Amino acid sequence: MWRRLSRALAFFRKRADPDEGHERLLPESESHHVQVEPIYDHFNYTGPSEPEIKVIIGCVTSIVDGAVYINRENSFYLDTVCEGFVPYTGDWLEVMYYAEPGAAHIKALSVKPLNSRRVDQVKISSVHGRHGVIDSSIFFTLDSLQFPAGYVPQRCDIVNVVIVESTQSCYLWRAISMTPVYGY
Repeated sequence: MWRRLSRALAFFRKRADPDEGHERLLPESESHHVQVEPIYDHFNYTGPSEPEIKVIIGCVTSIVDGAVYINRENSFYLDTVCEGFVPYTGDWLEVMYYAEPGAAHIKALSVKPLNSRRVDQVKISSVHGRHGVIDSSIFFTLDSLQFPAGYVPQRCDIVNVVIVESTQSCYLWRAISMTPVYGY
């Protein structure tokens, strides 16, 4: 590389033959400094590089000691989930991450539900202990549900809910937030 650069610079520094009436390309009196930055070819360069950011879409298979496992293979810690959302087993997530070499867990940059939506004025179909069903199609558990202080979900209550895509037995949605509709 240096040999080629030296030849190229020598070419431009040469004087043309004065008998031919040509001027020289670079005046001798001027000092020219060329700053050369190294160009690494990615096959041989072993220096530091930015980690490759990837996206994984998967189902939460378990949550153990603050580590969320997706598809039984990848895991990350709960401290990186988006505010107001706590993953639950069965939830479908989109995780933006990078993997550090030799690390047991991926480093999640952002975690969010794969699909979410708001559903207004739906009826609670059933409540069994800490679990229930809304509109015969949306699962909820009091363990991961946000609702107003003092409110206890009851069968036939009309509520507004925020739901996320989640595989829960025979239900495909899980409520993460519930607000009763008073005076319906």
